[in-house]
Amino acid sequence: MTFWQLISFGENGWGRLLLMGTGMTLALAVGGFLLGALIGTWSKIAGNRPLRFVAECYTTVTRGISDLLIIFLLYFGGSSALKLLASLFGHSGFIGFPGYIAGFIAVGISSGAQQTEVFRGAFYAVAKGEIEAAKACGMPTLLRLRRIIIPLLLRHAIPALGNVWQLVLKASTSF
Repeated sequence: MTFWQLISFGENGWGRLLLMGTGMTLALAVGGFLLGALIGTWSKIAGNRPLRFVAECYTTVTRGISDLLIIFLLYFGGSSALKLLASLFGHSGFIGFPGYIAGFIAVGISSGAQQTEVFRGAFYAVAKGEIEAAKACGMPTLLRLRRIIIPLLLRHAIPALGNVWQLVLKASTSF
């Protein structure tokens, strides 16, 4: 059998399975990236000192361990937690944590740690004078955020978010 027959969509080809795997990888990567964006948006910028301390610990620990380890911890730890919870209600079998959800959350957690640092660096790259000028003009916080801070922040963050996207795509293939 030739390579082209092997990856074809025919009777003995793997084309359909490869296409399904590609779709699953992209769905997991996009979902994990968006979850990471939600986690990483204001973790270290807004909030009080204890919240920033928790965010600092989260980013330091999560960026230091492997994505595959996070996936394993969530899948096997989630399965153990579900089994323990089910045993409280009288169930005595194995209950598996859904693999896609474990991968989605794991990629989101890993991506969130990376994106937290990207957004923090981009926020501090915005000139303080521009934010002070918007305050001096009397702009409310949400208007200042929408018109001044977010466009300037994205100008600095988009190149680094491309790197995070590559890391997320790599992590989602290990699922």
